[in-house]
Amino acid sequence: MKVLLNEDAEADVDFVDAWWRENRKDAPNLFRDELTGILELLASSPRAGEAYKPLAGRTVRRTLLKRTRRYVYHFVLDDETVLVIAVWGTERGQGPPLRLRGRPPRHRP
Repeated sequence: MKVLLNEDAEADVDFVDAWWRENRKDAPNLFRDELTGILELLASSPRAGEAYKPLAGRTVRRTLLKRTRRYVYHFVLDDETVLVIAVWGTERGQGPPLRLRGRPPRHRP
């Protein structure tokens, strides 16, 4: 399956990646490496992770990036596509505001 990120998820990834590179000098690529692994998992197992809540008639699931303590929120968009809608830190104590909006999603390898 293809894995796409919507505008909110893209912004989340860019923010976390920049923060991680600035503040985790001993492992600057850890977030991107862990995220890449989860996106590859979602491409082969789109229903990975735990059911979180419904959004627009679909079940949003979340999958934990264990080492960087971030959840990747996603759902199956259609027979060929998984859509990632947020990447959110566990330390925040609550989930992200989930929404579907913005420019068309971009494919992530």
